[in-house]
Amino acid sequence: MKRIAFALAFALMAALAFAVDIDLGVLAGASTETNNALWANFSGGFDAKMGGLEFLGALQARTDGTYGGFMDGVYGTGGVALYVPEGGIKYKGEGLSASLGKLAIEDIVDSPYSLFVSGRKNKALSASFGLTSGNFFYNDQWVALNYDSSGTYTSYDSATSKTTTYNYPDRSATIKSWGLKLGSFRVAMQDVAIYTNKVDIEAGSENTRGPIFDLDYFALPIPSVIVQYIGFDEDGPWAKVKRNDNSISGFMVDYTEGDWYAVAQILVDDINLKRFTDPDGTQNPDKIAWHLGARRNTEYGTFGLYHAGATKYTFEPYGNTTSNEMYGYTFYPDVDYEVSGTPMAIEPEADYVGYVHGENNLALMGTWRKAFGPLDAVASLEGTISGSKSPANPWHEYTHWKDAGSGTKLLDESVLEKKLLACGSVSMPAGAFEIGAELKLGYVWNRLKLHSVAAAVDSVNGISLFKPSDESAPIVEFVLGAKYHVTL
Repeated sequence: MKRIAFALAFALMAALAFAVDIDLGVLAGASTETNNALWANFSGGFDAKMGGLEFLGALQARTDGTYGGFMDGVYGTGGVALYVPEGGIKYKGEGLSASLGKLAIEDIVDSPYSLFVSGRKNKALSASFGLTSGNFFYNDQWVALNYDSSGTYTSYDSATSKTTTYNYPDRSATIKSWGLKLGSFRVAMQDVAIYTNKVDIEAGSENTRGPIFDLDYFALPIPSVIVQYIGFDEDGPWAKVKRNDNSISGFMVDYTEGDWYAVAQILVDDINLKRFTDPDGTQNPDKIAWHLGARRNTEYGTFGLYHAGATKYTFEPYGNTTSNEMYGYTFYPDVDYEVSGTPMAIEPEADYVGYVHGENNLALMGTWRKAFGPLDAVASLEGTISGSKSPANPWHEYTHWKDAGSGTKLLDESVLEKKLLACGSVSMPAGAFEIGAELKLGYVWNRLKLHSVAAAVDSVNGISLFKPSDESAPIVEFVLGAKYHVTL
């Protein structure tokens, strides 16, 4: 009884110490881009704060057909699906921040086209640590990509006519930034490591990495390409199993002064050094992304203009005639899944951890935002051009990059997807409620669609890819929403 009384007293003191916000919301929409054209999502959540400490959690019931498994088949594809959009613990104090849970992951730059973490601010199981000391700042994030996957994939050996089935590997990423604030400028180096516990098909090894969390990458504040090789020295007292992890690096500079914000960013997934060491030889493709943007506050609102692009094969895993490393910079190691037995494509923009539109793309966006009293209005206009994308299949239809020809590739197909999209939204408080509406109008020419790679063409890396098709169609989406907010 004493323990129960103590627990109740502690819970009561905690409740009195924390300011708790409760939100209940509903969204109803009609869209040409969701699996169910008409849908409604219901949500509830809490956010408790005490000083710099914050606890939050949320639950959704969704009928848009993206998820399935709860009331399967009750309403359209996927029925009514329960989903946890976020939940966890965050702390922010003087020069120090930390978080743990399923939370939004963010880049250190503020842009819809940020390269190292998508401007969509997707939520994932993660842990983060941030430090600011004087003009120096450091950010470190661990992100669980996929783990305990129930699906399997197969590898076919044409020499022995043997097909082997493997479980999808557990995969994680660690994202770091080291920077300096120099007056109105910030300059930073950015770095990513993607690692898996994948069985080495080429060597036939059953020795997997083990835990999804690699402490070396997260705990050591040095570039991942160096961490990758620590402990692999055969002359050392105790050698680690050598892993072919993926390291991505780059730089950013941004500027904040008065009403202006501007940013430039570059990401290097792989770069061709043979142009210097062997200029007459076969040149491997550069895997590079870039990003420029600026916005300004004016009396007529905040206006922004952003551009980004990425060459073909950027963010992909490596592969050859005998292996697929599955360490691409994506949340998942494949591009499709099933809901209620129906095959579904994973939208590339929801799959890329980094730049939202991924590889083989050019994009330009203009934005505007202004408050009219309590009403907040937001609008954007975006144009994109995309070629084939292969988030999970190295080198698309080919088994090796050399098969596609020498040099860097970008939009090198006769048919490309072109998309123009205008978005607008308004929201405003109404007592304890917040109400809003969003409208998207656009058109897509030669829409990217899943394209199967036959095993006869690629027996190892037969994962489907997205290719421009002969389908063109309007894009229409309208959403109404309301949220009830109360503070306890």
